[in-house]
Amino acid sequence: MTAFDQAWNLAKMPIVPGSVRRNYRAEEDGEKSRFLAEFDDPITQERLTMDAIMAIDGLDVQIKDQEDDTYKVHPRARASFKEGNWDEWDSTPTEYRASGVNTDDEYQRRGYATALYDLASYILDRRDGGNKAKLTPSLDQSSDGAKFWAGSGMSENLDEYDEEPRWRLRGDLG
Repeated sequence: MTAFDQAWNLAKMPIVPGSVRRNYRAEEDGEKSRFLAEFDDPITQERLTMDAIMAIDGLDVQIKDQEDDTYKVHPRARASFKEGNWDEWDSTPTEYRASGVNTDDEYQRRGYATALYDLASYILDRRDGGNKAKLTPSLDQSSDGAKFWAGSGMSENLDEYDEEPRWRLRGDLG
């Protein structure tokens, strides 16, 4: 990875450091484990809400559009990550893979998808009291998904036991 690539990856980290928090109020209303974070759009300078819901078999993450009382606008970006024991001989830590990632066309190339993965990785690393689940590439990636992972530099993020990349863990989010 070149110095430019590293600088570009740093610039595309628009989750506000220290903004991730658990949304206990939503959980009291019967929701699953729920998390909130703040996202800064690097072009419009808008501060948007990120919302993540941890269910039994997966994690859904979205970056919400500006809301008003009249319209409930769909999210600008969304991702679902599903749990799986992909290596049957090794059940821990659990791996999660994207089962659907989408960013509205007008918001692409601004770090939205990177932020979805960063928040998911942060939550999964801390799930169940620190079970340290891994976020790995989907087995049936689209060509855009393959380019996204290739451009992320995650293939350089292998440890001695990994045969495939895992998403980096940003320690500055919570």
